Amino acid sequence: MSQNNFGCCIDFESGEGTASIYSLEELQKRGIGPIDTLPFSIRILLEQALRNVEESKSNPEDVNLLANWNASEKSSEE
Repeated sequence: MSQNNFGCCIDFESGEGTASIYSLEELQKRGIGPIDTLPFSIRILLEQALRNVEESKSNPEDVNLLANWNASEKSSEE
């Protein structure tokens, strides 16, 4: 299914069978950003970027940039 590059894709059993989620808590436990301090909107973008990396639609740097987002710092990238 996924590559699980960041080790935070977690499988669980649901009423419909096995399903997967991308755990931002697990991402933070692995030392990738202070995710618990991020605004909710940035967390949503981060989870989407993480899913896209796992599906080879974006790159890991996108996840790292969002996980370490800081409103007071200017970014050289969009």
